[in-house]
Amino acid sequence: MARNSLPRRLARCGTRAFAIFGALSLVVLVTPVTGWIAHSLADGGFRDSERGDVLVVPGGPGTQPDGVLGYTSYVRAEYALWNYLHAGPYRKIVLLGGGTPAVAEGMRDFLASHGVPDSAIATETRSTSTRENALFSRDLLNSTAGTKVLLTSDYHVFRAARVFRKAGIPVVARALPDGMKSAATMRGRPAAAIEEVSELAKIVYYYARGWM
Repeated sequence: MARNSLPRRLARCGTRAFAIFGALSLVVLVTPVTGWIAHSLADGGFRDSERGDVLVVPGGPGTQPDGVLGYTSYVRAEYALWNYLHAGPYRKIVLLGGGTPAVAEGMRDFLASHGVPDSAIATETRSTSTRENALFSRDLLNSTAGTKVLLTSDYHVFRAARVFRKAGIPVVARALPDGMKSAATMRGRPAAAIEEVSELAKIVYYYARGWM
C-alpha cells in the first residue's frame, strides 16, 4: 500500500489541477470577467473629457527584425493617430520605447506615413519597461509645455499612470479599449486573460518595489 500511495496522491493532485484549470478556462471563455478586469484597470480612462496638449504613447513589446510593429504597439499607434486627428488638438505626440529596432521609431514611421508632421512627433528610444518609459522621458515631458495625456491599453492604464506620476510627470490617463475588444469575443478572451494576469503580477511587483 505504501508503495502505491505516492503515485495515487500524484494522480489525485493531477486530477484536481486539471479540474481547476478546466473551471478557470470555462470562466474565461463563457463569462465577461476578462472585460470587467480590463475596464477596472482602465481606471476611468474612458472619460471623453480627458483632453490635453501632449499625447504620450508608450509602445508595447518590441518590433519584428524588419521593423514591423508588434500588435500592441500597432494598436496604440492607430489610436494615437485617431486621437491626434479627431480628439485633439494635440500639439505634440511623444512616443516611448526602445529595442532593436526601437518601438518608438516604428510608431513614428507609422504616424508619419499617415500625415502627422515630423515636427509634431518626439521619440524616446531607450526604455524597455513602463518604469523606464517614465524615467527616460521625464526631462523631455517636463520641459514640454501643456497638459500630458497618457494614451495606452485599458489594462495598462492603472499601472502606467501611477508610475508616471510617481516619477514626477503629471499625466491624465486616456484608455484605448485594447483588452475590452479582445474580451468581446470567445476567441480573443484567452489572450486577454493572459495579458491581464501578467499585468496584475506586474502591478504587485511595481507596488512592492515602490515604483507606483
